Amino acid sequence: MARFGVTTALDMATWPADLLNSLRGRKGVTDIRGCGLAATAPGSVHSHIPTIPKEALVSNTAEAERFVEKQVAEGADYIKVVADIPGPSQECLNALVESAHRHQKLVVAHAVTTMAIQMAQSAGADAITHAPLNAIMSDEEVSQMLEEKRISIPTLTMMKGAAAKKAGAYKNAKDTVSTLHRVGVPILAGTDANMTPGVPFNVIYGISLHEELELLVEAGLSTTEALCAATHLPAKHFGLNDRGIIEPGRRADLILIKGDPVVDIKATRQIERIWIAGQEFKQETE
Repeated sequence: MARFGVTTALDMATWPADLLNSLRGRKGVTDIRGCGLAATAPGSVHSHIPTIPKEALVSNTAEAERFVEKQVAEGADYIKVVADIPGPSQECLNALVESAHRHQKLVVAHAVTTMAIQMAQSAGADAITHAPLNAIMSDEEVSQMLEEKRISIPTLTMMKGAAAKKAGAYKNAKDTVSTLHRVGVPILAGTDANMTPGVPFNVIYGISLHEELELLVEAGLSTTEALCAATHLPAKHFGLNDRGIIEPGRRADLILIKGDPVVDIKATRQIERIWIAGQEFKQETE
């Protein structure tokens, strides 16, 4: 990721905790923040991922409470829940969100259909990751996102790849992002990069962020808005107040590129030099 100018990564499921924690705080490379496990349920699509541990499977509110407590104890920066059918019941989703908020943790909800998004919104999740492939979000659902100050991380790169495998219509995801952006819902750049066996689509780390910026522009964001979606907006919404903006006193995460991404967003791919927390990234440090 560092090689492609990704200086901070918000991981959305890595296990075991020792693996995630081994990636934190490493000097000169991408700064990793994470949720640990993502909460799902027995019988869900995610429960069939070959490597997923049993402790990620939540069947009742008591297990939901224990799940959140364990993730917090293991150092989770935020909590990830999976809204899906089949998946955690609405009661379980509610309990997961309520428990996370009691621990003052932001909640990110995986939701890939309009029904799942409705469930995540009903539970009070702070962020919705993915945009739906089955249909365009309704005006009521979009209004709820705006009124309840929810953020969208549409991961268009993942949705485009999944749609190509007949998982739905990419146009629904793109049009949803256009609508969310038009009404003022904050859009953050995320890709769902992963090489996990058994998932709908594998997205390559690092380079995929540049594709995501291009897809966000195609969905209606200006080039400047797309750049903000990958810099100060994630820093703001995830409480990373030491970065995201170039000014005195901030963490020196800097990328020198050859072109002008305000004119052409594809210029972000023309990276010449990278600094992470003031230290220049060198290829041999990987």
